[in-house]
Amino acid sequence: MATSDDICATMDALGLRFTRRDDGRVQTGFAGRNTDYTLFLEADGPLVSVVAPELARIPASRMREAIELANLLNASRLRWGNFWVHPTFRVLAFELAIIAPGELTSDHMGYALAAAHACDDYFPAFGQVIWAGVTAEEAVAALSQGRSDDTDDEPDVVEDDDEVGFDEVV
Repeated sequence: MATSDDICATMDALGLRFTRRDDGRVQTGFAGRNTDYTLFLEADGPLVSVVAPELARIPASRMREAIELANLLNASRLRWGNFWVHPTFRVLAFELAIIAPGELTSDHMGYALAAAHACDDYFPAFGQVIWAGVTAEEAVAALSQGRSDDTDDEPDVVEDDDEVGFDEVV
């Protein structure tokens, strides 16, 4: 059964910086090539939830297309985790659940962080949909054309003590 202590110990072992919050969640931040994002990790028995709660705010006029893009990416591109759009707060988020029935390992955390890298990888597509007004299909096509698989840029961990402001959903 994973606990927040296990999450902290695993992140320590991996050399990652993090903040343990009063509500039991563990917070860490990343500076990627395309966007900076904050992750919250929370243990609940064998389940460890990893959430990037507020990747972008979505104007009401672009909600439908942003939801279509999230669904398209979830169905066709993501191996782990999923994007979702909160209908009331109109924000884009990413979430992953890890089952760690025994001990939480660095492998579990490695999978979580690799999956969360999708926040940075697919941010340009969401940017195109949200701010440039392109369709979900056009945004995915642009990703395929502009993607270079010979770059292994990993996001940098950053210290982020700022509140994200989306606690009521996470």
